[in-house]
Amino acid sequence: MLATACSNSAAPRDAGTACPSLDAYCATNHCVSDWSEAQKASSWCTTDAGAPYEFGYAGVAIQTDCSGFNVVVLSGTDTSMFYLYDPGTGKLVGVGSNGFQPQRCLAGTLPSPPISFVCIEGGVSANVCGH
Repeated sequence: MLATACSNSAAPRDAGTACPSLDAYCATNHCVSDWSEAQKASSWCTTDAGAPYEFGYAGVAIQTDCSGFNVVVLSGTDTSMFYLYDPGTGKLVGVGSNGFQPQRCLAGTLPSPPISFVCIEGGVSANVCGH
């Protein structure tokens, strides 16, 4: 079950609670709103000019059908960001982070209870950016 309402607060929230809208978040952060584009390495590995994105993350994993979502994971040493896509519509439904804290909702909605750790750590998919 997804959390419902969104708030106008810019602060991240715990999974299962309301968090900023995807429109507000994606206006100032890199988002790919459609799964057909999100599953392409070029959407995450390089800018439109061909330069690598400066996410500060070590890898990008693209996973299908993980805990009921299609997932893109940007992983680092101590933290990761993840983008959740509805497998039926292909639309981005939530953006979250994971690290030493519980899963945090950055935008949209995250499932409650939280998504499987395997899905958000990129553990079932190779790094698509080749580093």
